[in-house]
Amino acid sequence: MKQKNIFEITIEDVQNIAMEKLGRKLNSDELERVKKSIEWGYIDWEQTVKFALDNLND
Repeated sequence: MKQKNIFEITIEDVQNIAMEKLGRKLNSDELERVKKSIEWGYIDWEQTVKFALDNLND
């Protein structure tokens, strides 16, 4: 059975954030570096989910 995602980050999402933060789009090398940072767990997903669960009643 195919699993469904709860959250997904697209290249367009990353490029939009880059435009906001850097004022430009990322090149392919920079996109690959961002991808690796995300894959290596730069973001603590467990803490993010716990925070969301804690705020269900807000």
